[in-house]
Amino acid sequence: MKDNGYPVRIYTDNKPSMPCRIVIAIAVGWLFCSGSLLVAQTTNASTKADQAGDRVAEVVSEEADGATEPVSLAFLNEGKNPKSVAQLRAMQDHVREVSERVKEATVNINLGVGQGTGVLVSSDGIILTAAHVIERPLKVALITFNDGSQAKARTLGVETGKDSGMLKIFEVIEPPEEDEPTEAKEDGRGKKSSDEEQTQGAPDKEEDEEEDEDPEALQLKTDKEDKSN
Repeated sequence: MKDNGYPVRIYTDNKPSMPCRIVIAIAVGWLFCSGSLLVAQTTNASTKADQAGDRVAEVVSEEADGATEPVSLAFLNEGKNPKSVAQLRAMQDHVREVSERVKEATVNINLGVGQGTGVLVSSDGIILTAAHVIERPLKVALITFNDGSQAKARTLGVETGKDSGMLKIFEVIEPPEEDEPTEAKEDGRGKKSSDEEQTQGAPDKEEDEEEDEDPEALQLKTDKEDKSN
């Protein structure tokens, strides 16, 4: 109903037209289809994740129950990724084995003002290190090996573009000899041996010799002997 300012009121139809009804129906249908599709995709993804988790659990269970067999690491040379727990464990064991062998060739480089690490790469004493560690050639460095032994090396040169440098050992430092502790020796009568007496001296004998050499003591002894006679 519409009031036009006159006593007679005009009634109009407020319902939407047919085109508007069609547009609304299409929009509602599209929303319903989109919601249904989203729910279906979520359910499918959840199902696939559950299946993948079950598959991983089955693989781990099979490998845990099965006997341990050597696993080839050839797939690494082909640029492939590990696909099983057994391959991951084989990679871990290989890294541990290599690290134990590399420790023996790893050295400490001490240049006085700074230190670094290097790797012994040849039997004639060539050491590979970084350029920023040795800085320039013709410097002398103290090399410490994994077992604590030491040597002297001279820097040969550096390649700053690749941050690499080399040294060569020219002298092996011999460890100092430890002095063996001397043990006190005694003869059958419980007296110290002559070797120890020579080291420590014989104070009793020295005192007797000093008394014998004293002229006043000799004079007194002679006077007593004369009076007794």
